[in-house]
Amino acid sequence: MKSQLDERQIQDAARVAGISFYIMYMVCAISIVFQLTAAGHLNNVIGETITLLAGGSVYLIGSIKKGLGTGKSRSPVHMLLESAGFSIIFTVFYTLAIRKKAGPEAEISTVVLLFFTVITVLYFFTLKLMDFIAERKRRQQEQKYADEE
Repeated sequence: MKSQLDERQIQDAARVAGISFYIMYMVCAISIVFQLTAAGHLNNVIGETITLLAGGSVYLIGSIKKGLGTGKSRSPVHMLLESAGFSIIFTVFYTLAIRKKAGPEAEISTVVLLFFTVITVLYFFTLKLMDFIAERKRRQQEQKYADEE
């Protein structure tokens, strides 16, 4: 089927689709956080959670499979700082949820520190793996196009 759009219109449509995905993804994530802090039950947000995981997974897997990325490798220090920054955000919400469930007198510092550490390490290694796979795929594509010339 022939497209009725020219190349500029196709790029504009792709840009609009990307922005729309990011907005839907963030609204879904924010609604999960608000519903969890209000009600505190994962059963209330299972649909949003599945949608968030499915959309994010398809986006990441598709991007990595096509070798798409930032175009440059990030340093391990930059990845670690990014991991810690996002982990702080999730740790704050986790702390609020635990504090609400356990009460103000409960000692939760060890659990919160463990959560922060695990999330930071998991995020760091996920970034490292994604960077490695995207770079490898990009090199394979460059090699493929170099062989065709």
